[in-house]
Amino acid sequence: MDTVFLNIDAIVYDMKRDIWYEEGYQEAIKIQVLNVVLESNPEIPLNIVRAMVLKKRYNMAYSKRLKDIIRHEREKTLIFKIY
Repeated sequence: MDTVFLNIDAIVYDMKRDIWYEEGYQEAIKIQVLNVVLESNPEIPLNIVRAMVLKKRYNMAYSKRLKDIIRHEREKTLIFKIY
């Protein structure tokens, strides 16, 4: 499921067929790592805050890719504050 920002959100229920599509969610829970599925998102800072909450709530780790996105967003914010 490549339509959500975080892998833990990759879960859908098809009511007509009574089927769960939850591979991304199950993998996130199994390996205890939050990862980015779809980086193209207009609300990156909001998704980072959500990742922080989920990390703490479920005692998960960040993937390297998510760490890189967090660093990049932080650097953008620091640069903006300097000027």
